[in-house]
Amino acid sequence: MNLGAVPRAALGGSLKLARLPLDVGLKLLGRGGGDSRARLAADRADAGVRSAAATLTGDPAIRRDAARRDSAADDRERALELRSTAQQRAQEADARAEQKKRQSEATRKRAEKRREERESSARATEQRRKQSARKAEAKAKATAADRAREDRLEQLESAEEALAKREEALTHKDEAQRLEGAAARAKAARKAG
Repeated sequence: MNLGAVPRAALGGSLKLARLPLDVGLKLLGRGGGDSRARLAADRADAGVRSAAATLTGDPAIRRDAARRDSAADDRERALELRSTAQQRAQEADARAEQKKRQSEATRKRAEKRREERESSARATEQRRKQSARKAEAKAKATAADRAREDRLEQLESAEEALAKREEALTHKDEAQRLEGAAARAKAARKAG
């Protein structure tokens, strides 16, 4: 083991020991993954301490390790930002989808209401048409009955008139026969006397 590896190992062990309560606390809180802001802050602090130690010791291996850890923290921060943006966009998309669903439901309800109103109007129109047809039929029947009564009355009046003429003709015939008989008797009485 070379002499430079000893301070590096001591530094790594010290930082692990210093971070242990934070890492355990984050795990207990369910934030121990690399996607938490607290974990990211701890990683940046770790990289900063290593960079300061590299400056103090002049150890290039510690400097490379600090730079690698800082770069990894940058990558995790970008990933966090991308996940946050993606989550925000997903929430916005969900909100838009929910709004469209509500709008669609409202449109469907309006269409259903219009359909029901059209059906109701059609039923009312059909009832009015049937009622009008019943009235027209009743009026036609009443008119036909009136006409039939008038025709019957005319027939009865014609028959009565014919009977009256016949009676008058019979009366005239009887009168003529009586006058003829009286004339014949008067003629016979003149001849006889």
